[in-house]
Amino acid sequence: MKKKLIIGVISALALILIILVTYYHVNLGPVKGNYNTTFTINNGESATKIIKRLKDEKLIRSELITKLFCYLNNSTSFQAGDYEINQNMNVNTIIYKFNNGDVVKNVFTLKLVEGKRLVDYIDKISLTLAVSNNMDDELKGVIQTSDIAETKILASIEELDKVIKKYILSIDDSTSITNKEEIIKKDYEEYKEELTELLKNKEYLSSLVDNYWFIDESILNDKIYYPLEGYLYPDTYQFKKGAGVKDVVDKLISTLNTKITPYKEDIEKSKYSFHELLTLSSIIEAEAATDDDRKLVSGVFYNRLKDGWSLGSDVTSYYGVHKTFTDTILYTDLIDCNPYNTRGNCVKGLPIGPINSPSFSSIYASIHPTDNDYYFFVADKTKKVYFSKTSEEQGRVIQDLKNKGLWL
Repeated sequence: MKKKLIIGVISALALILIILVTYYHVNLGPVKGNYNTTFTINNGESATKIIKRLKDEKLIRSELITKLFCYLNNSTSFQAGDYEINQNMNVNTIIYKFNNGDVVKNVFTLKLVEGKRLVDYIDKISLTLAVSNNMDDELKGVIQTSDIAETKILASIEELDKVIKKYILSIDDSTSITNKEEIIKKDYEEYKEELTELLKNKEYLSSLVDNYWFIDESILNDKIYYPLEGYLYPDTYQFKKGAGVKDVVDKLISTLNTKITPYKEDIEKSKYSFHELLTLSSIIEAEAATDDDRKLVSGVFYNRLKDGWSLGSDVTSYYGVHKTFTDTILYTDLIDCNPYNTRGNCVKGLPIGPINSPSFSSIYASIHPTDNDYYFFVADKTKKVYFSKTSEEQGRVIQDLKNKGLWL
């Protein structure tokens, strides 16, 4: 009896071990799929954070098993840089690349965050091109394109010196640093001027109207501040060294085409043109943070548009007077008569064009709003959105938020 019990325990333990080993090896296998990407590791980024991003991007099956694999194999010395990764690679292949610095050669990464304005993108693109196209392998100090991809949008030209110095590693020859800075600053200004001119060039804009089903002559309206606001799709991109501003812009617009074409039928059935939907998307992007809230906010705007109300969105007032959300908005700004301000009396429907580059989530929300009977909404400090049917109800919500210290 005792012998049978011992055999039973050993058999059970053996079975558990087999299951655990099988589970371990299965989760080291490839995810399997068609997703290919340039995965960027930044200087000083921890292995834990990198593995989490791999899981978030669906490039590995298990975050825990990958961490265990790295621990067991003492493989956590990941090298910074840009890596070509796809869903048909197993964990061993990916980690081997990271440990051996098997980075993509002669390419650079451009990362554009959703919700930013075109003027922000002009700065980011110009800086990235200036830095990336001046990389010099002969120097000990090189520009780290993976870091540049993560930099915040430049607030002003005065910050350019700080950004350049931050991403040039120390080298023996201080003169080389000075020369490199001057070259980059000069190239930055030239790229910025070239990019600004391209984005308002009538011939180029007309070619886009001719070549893309979703771009119409709305972008040629002289009252629009920036014709291609909203059309440069926010994402992480890879370009070959030597790429120019037109290469970048063409790729960004082409990516937008790729993203929305599966929804072409829905867009064409809409009572609104894509330009109008993109305009609505950009407002939704600035007003709500989650997928569900964005679809509800979209439904509110649809209700107001259907009943002939103004959108009454403060975010359009900021854009209309060229202010950012960190600037103080004045009463005169809220009533300013410009083609973007939906708080004043001059714009009853949608503004003349987008006010930022929206995420796909916001674009989808504009095409597929959540039906509701709300006409008002407000967000608190945590970005949670509260919906109301009447202005009186909204007033009570606002007062409650103020009492709780959650009012913006």
